[in-house]
Amino acid sequence: EVAAELGLSETVFVDDAELGEIRIFTPSTELPFAGHPTVGSAWLLAAEGAPVGNLRPPAGEVPVRYADGVTYVLGSPAWPPRFEWQQLDSPQAVDDLVGAPGADAMGAWAWLDEAAGAVRARVFPVRFGIAEDEATGAAALQLCARLGRELDIRQGRGSRIRARPQSDGRVEIGLGAGWMESDYLASGIPYDRPGVRIDRFEEAVAVVKAAMGGGPFSFAGRYYTITDYDGQPKPVQQPHPPLLIGGGGRRLL
Repeated sequence: EVAAELGLSETVFVDDAELGEIRIFTPSTELPFAGHPTVGSAWLLAAEGAPVGNLRPPAGEVPVRYADGVTYVLGSPAWPPRFEWQQLDSPQAVDDLVGAPGADAMGAWAWLDEAAGAVRARVFPVRFGIAEDEATGAAALQLCARLGRELDIRQGRGSRIRARPQSDGRVEIGLGAGWMESDYLASGIPYDRPGVRIDRFEEAVAVVKAAMGGGPFSFAGRYYTITDYDGQPKPVQQPHPPLLIGGGGRRLL
């Protein structure tokens, strides 16, 4: 019910942080395993000072490792629901798609750089109540296993999924933060100067704080325009929980 109300691609419930026990829900169903939620959960637990060696979603035990600022999980391509994949002629053909090109759990991909294993992909998990997902680690597992090679997948805005097949048939995936200029350029996203990115971030913080407040709010900024939005569910702590923002100076993140 909470996942349906939030309407996010996936919502993770951590049942036991110490044991790494988690459950993953789309707006319409529970998933035995999903790549992005497991990576994100492992990253968040580490950021909160409680890194884990394994996560335990319903599908089974998921080994976790942390290396060079990237969080990796190890999963089986057989765990998630099956995604159909269609290879297109070019990254532009992938970008030009309007909705799913076929099945109700469908991915489309094309080589950005075949020699480097760089892929442009879009995923449409319509069957699970999601029109299009920005970062689908479960689908990346299956594409990696299908192609049998290490992949660097560029999916949603700022999304980067690294996938590597293992000798036992499992695939390791990791997600970076998408902060490198080369990632922005490869994904076709403008890499604004630092001042613009920080200004946009300041507006985003204002929006997040307002969304956690007592009722609907509107916001008109340079980068975000919001009308009568009421964020749900509300936090217990009001007007909002403390926000921790790292930085090396007043205008440096």
